[in-house]
Amino acid sequence: MAYVSAATVRSRVPQLANTTTYPTAELDRLVDEFTEIAERYLGVAYEPRTVTAEQVVRPNRLVKLAHTQVRSVTAATVDGVALDAGELTDIVVDLLTGTVASSRWTGSDVATFTYSHGYDAPTETLLRACTEYVRSVAFADRSGQSRDVIAQSMDGSFTRYSTPDWNRGRPTGFLEVDRMLNSLPVFRPAGIA
Repeated sequence: MAYVSAATVRSRVPQLANTTTYPTAELDRLVDEFTEIAERYLGVAYEPRTVTAEQVVRPNRLVKLAHTQVRSVTAATVDGVALDAGELTDIVVDLLTGTVASSRWTGSDVATFTYSHGYDAPTETLLRACTEYVRSVAFADRSGQSRDVIAQSMDGSFTRYSTPDWNRGRPTGFLEVDRMLNSLPVFRPAGIA
C-alpha cells in the first residue's frame, strides 16, 4: 500500500488537481519513488513488509537481519530443513535491531528467514514529506527550475542548487522534504547509503 494516494496528494496540493497535466499514474510513481528513498535513507519501513533472506549462521553468534523493527519471524529453515512452530519459538529475535539468535545453529549453517518488519503506518511528518516531494518533483518536471536554490550571487552570476547528498543530510535535494526526513529517527548504520 502506498503512503498516500494520488487523491490525497491532490487534496493536500490543489495545484495538482488537473489530471491531464498531473496524471494519477505519475503521482503514484512519485509516491513510490519517495517511499524507496525515505525507507533506504531512514533504514526502516513505515508500513509492514514481509521479506525472505538467506544468511550463514554460526553457533553462539547473533545474525543481523537486513531490517530493523522486525515484527516477527514467520518461517525459518536451517540447511534446507524447515523449523516447525515449536522450533520457531526457540529463535530469539531482538525486534528493534533485527538480530536473531538460536541454540539451533550447530555449525556454519545456511538459514533462511521469512519475517515481517516495519512500523504500522507512516507518521504525519513522513506523509507531509511525501506530499511535498511529489509536489516538488511534479512542478520541477514542468518548469525551468528543477531544484531549490541554496546559494546565489548576483554580481558573479553564480547560482548553486540543492542536489541529493546523503552525507550532507539531503537525501532528495528538496530542502523542505529533507528537513522533514531529518527530523525522523534514523535506523540505518552510519556510512550506509
